[in-house]
Amino acid sequence: MKLRLGSFQRLGLFLIALLILALVPAIASTYIVTFVLTLFMYIALAYSWNFISGYTGYISFGQIALFGIGSYSCAILIFKWSTPWFLAAAMGSLIAGAFAIPLGLIMLRLKGPYFAVGMMGLFQFLAALAATWKSLTNGATGIYLPPVSALAYIYFAFLGLAAALFLATWKLEHSAFGLRLRTVREDEEGAESLGINTTFYKAFAFVVSALGCGFAGGIQVFYISYVDPTTAFPPVLNITMIIMALLGGMGTCWGPLIGAVLLGQISEFLWAHFPYFYIIIYGGLLAFIIMFMPSGIMGYFHKRKILRGGSHPSLPLPNGPMALKPATGNR
Repeated sequence: MKLRLGSFQRLGLFLIALLILALVPAIASTYIVTFVLTLFMYIALAYSWNFISGYTGYISFGQIALFGIGSYSCAILIFKWSTPWFLAAAMGSLIAGAFAIPLGLIMLRLKGPYFAVGMMGLFQFLAALAATWKSLTNGATGIYLPPVSALAYIYFAFLGLAAALFLATWKLEHSAFGLRLRTVREDEEGAESLGINTTFYKAFAFVVSALGCGFAGGIQVFYISYVDPTTAFPPVLNITMIIMALLGGMGTCWGPLIGAVLLGQISEFLWAHFPYFYIIIYGGLLAFIIMFMPSGIMGYFHKRKILRGGSHPSLPLPNGPMALKPATGNR
């Protein structure tokens, strides 16, 4: 059986889904609204991670660093300058994106596990910096913000962000730009020999990922009305966004969405029944997916020819930029 829909049918289904989701705050309980908006945050983060790791093959274990930059930027703008929360979140996203430009030009010169470990070290460094820079971040005490007046504001903000990142991924999937990114993923040196400016494409994907993570961080910090190093750089959330993209199928349009929805429900169950073993179970799930489902659910669908069209899921450890190579820059 093969499933194939036309562009107008897909657009119609997307708009219908948005309309249904927009009605949730008016008809559902507070618990349901909270659960669904958390799913939207997961979806946004999974798509943000997918931009850099799914489409270029540079696996990052530290995109949560950009989430934290957005969180602290938003909190400081609200606390010290009384900036409206949505504007502060947008500015936090731009600050994270601006930070990602020089960071990407430096970090993306590393290849294979060196990039992954380097990004992990960066997020640990920023968490330590936030804990010690008391004049700016208030250290481990954190920054307290006014409580949210209406949960619907947060709900629609996360819904809009998740929808925007989905549409951006959809556009990327069906564009020459996305094809060049996938070329970089599969064979970076070959892409350079074809005249593709790999540095630009990698940096662009990294910045888009940073914008998404930073915006999500800004919305989240206003939602919980508090930020400290632990809430700005949560290790569990760092792992969660990776597992979601891997589970659904990294390097695809639908993979992060499928993975986030499924894992969001699994996450809720684990928090309720195994709160002390949550991170251990997540780590085991990550290892299981890499070993036994490297292409995720979308990879299974493509293999079974249930779906066709679009790009095939990439593997977590491809032969391209994530292969074990010396830590040298582009020639």
